[in-house]
Parts: sequence; structure tokens; C-alpha cells
Amino acid sequence: MKLTLKKRHAFVIGMPIGLLLFAICREVWWVFAARPAGQVISEAISAVGSLKWFDTTLVTGLVAVGAAYFSVRAIKEQIKASDEAVQRQIDNAIALEQDRKDARRDANRAVLPLTLTAISELVELNAPKIRYLLAQCERSWLPKTAGIPPFDPISGEIISSLKEMVETLDKADRPFFAALVTAMQVEAANQRGLRDNGIDGKMVSADNLRSHLIRQAEIYARAGALFEYGRGDTDDIPKAIRKLDLANALFLMRVFDIRDELVELYDLESDEEWDVSQYWKRKRSAHSK
Repeated sequence: MKLTLKKRHAFVIGMPIGLLLFAICREVWWVFAARPAGQVISEAISAVGSLKWFDTTLVTGLVAVGAAYFSVRAIKEQIKASDEAVQRQIDNAIALEQDRKDARRDANRAVLPLTLTAISELVELNAPKIRYLLAQCERSWLPKTAGIPPFDPISGEIISSLKEMVETLDKADRPFFAALVTAMQVEAANQRGLRDNGIDGKMVSADNLRSHLIRQAEIYARAGALFEYGRGDTDDIPKAIRKLDLANALFLMRVFDIRDELVELYDLESDEEWDVSQYWKRKRSAHSK
């Protein structure tokens, strides 16, 4: 079937070409039949030599088309070369910026253990003050006469160091640092609120003070989880902390006498991931009393 179709196509295409060649050959034969062959050949050579058969406008147009073709081709090559040069500049700028970012990250990582130590020391200074207030509570409430000691604030160096670290990290590695900064900011605000309540003579519940200790433990645990990365022991930044990490932090914070109570209250003897919503749930419960 396919062979038959090919034969038909060849016949259809070959028919007009054959007729055209036949007509040309017939005209050539009549020319040579009407005049001597030498005269016909001589006239043909003369016509070609003088370009009488060529239209001048056509020649000019063909030359213009040729010139335009080579001009467009040259322009395209110039554009391509320019694009490649621009791309090389962009690639070099990207590589240079990445090198600068890597250098900043390495520098911040080198001093990260010092920042984490400062955070841990801050917790160790403030946690005993909260424990002291908790010991003053009577019937689950802090007496109005109890003085609220001043808490040590977060230094500008700590905030600046953490900010620089976050700016140089990949997007996937930022949440853990962000969670640490958030925990510190929230606890600092809570400490100011605790201080204001003492000045205004407002009642402070023991549960409220316990939630402060848990928040301190979270900060301590998050800072502790980053030491391996800061020291270069690993390139992996933690994704979360466990409840057990908070239990260990309470021990290191030296609140030994209240540790077991807090561990039981917040169910910290577990490898489960610490969910900060548990803190807020206890916090709201303490405020509602």
C-alpha cells in the first residue's frame, strides 16, 4: 500500500516537471531549427557577457539582501558575545557575594560558642532569682510584700551575634536560631511584666513563676543544642529539642529542689519533641488563677 502511494506521488510530482523540460527542449529545438547553431550560441554568449538578461534592480536587491544577512549575523554574534560577558559578570558577582556570605558565616560560627556561653550564663543568673521568688510563695501566691529582684538583661552583643548568624544561614537552618531568639525575647518581656507586677503590688502565682523557670530551661536547652555546631563538631543545625533536654537543663541551672516537681508537672522525662504550646497552656492557666 505504501509503495503504491509513493509511486502515485512520484507520478504527480514528475508529470509537471517532465512537461516543463519537454517544453524547454522543444523551444531550444525550434531555435536551433530556425537559425544556424553558431549564431544562436554566439548571441547567447553575448547576452550573458553584457548581462542583458539581468535586471539591474534585481541585482541591487540581491546585493542588499546579502549585505543585510551578513549584518544581521554580525549583530547577533555581537549580542551573543555581550550576553555571555554580562552572564560572566553576574556569575562572578554571585560567586563573590557567596564567598562574602561564607566568610561571615564562618566568622560568626567561630564566636558562636562564646555567644552560647553568654546565654547560658544569663540563664544561670536569672533562674535562681525566680527560684527564690517561688520559695517565698504562700498558698501558691507570692506575697505583695516580697520584693522582685532585678533580672539581668540580654546584652546587645548577644542579640547582634545571633542576628549576624541568622543572616548568613540557609533558609532551612534559620528556624532553630529564630526559636532561640523568640524564647529569649518572650522571657525578657515576661520578666519585665513580673517586675511591673511587683511594683504595682499585683499578685503573682506560683504557677506563673514555674512557667518562668520552664522558659529559662528552654533557652538553656536550645543554646546547649547548638554548641556542637558552634565548635565545628557537626555541620547540622538541630531542628528541635526534646522534653528530656529541658529536664537536663533544669539540673544544670542548679534548681535541684524544684527540678523533680517541674519534670513531673510538664512531663519532661520523655524523648518527645518539646512543644512550646505546652508552655503557653501553663502560662494561660497561671494567669487565669
